[in-house]
Amino acid sequence: MADFVYTYFLGCEELVETYIKAGGKIGTFNPDNPDDLDHARRAIFQYLQPGFMHVWYASLDEQPDMAFIVGEPDRPLRESVNIDLAKRCYSIFGRPPDPCQLADDIGDLNYNLTSRDEKGHLLKLREFMQYVFKELKSQYFL
Repeated sequence: MADFVYTYFLGCEELVETYIKAGGKIGTFNPDNPDDLDHARRAIFQYLQPGFMHVWYASLDEQPDMAFIVGEPDRPLRESVNIDLAKRCYSIFGRPPDPCQLADDIGDLNYNLTSRDEKGHLLKLREFMQYVFKELKSQYFL
């Protein structure tokens, strides 16, 4: 697993609210309904495409929710995320991603997340959901 990643962590309510603000039309928009959370996750994921991204069921300080990990790991933000993906992320989330550093001696899927309020939190990646790697450059094809 990567030593450093950039993450958008969304609680259930924030996930559904983001989906509604982005024009979501499917579901009952209930943050307690797993089907509605899946609709929101898939719609946000598709809106952000194409780009290098992973989506995980995760917990932040034991609060279960969703993590969108964007960009290539272990690189500075401007090198990690291409400009088009960064614009789409800012458009839908309204903020930059939170930096996460791999937590020492806790396990491969645990990160120390520094949130917008400058507080540290423990992000635990629970279940891998979706990913997209950026397209291979044409130089690899003849």
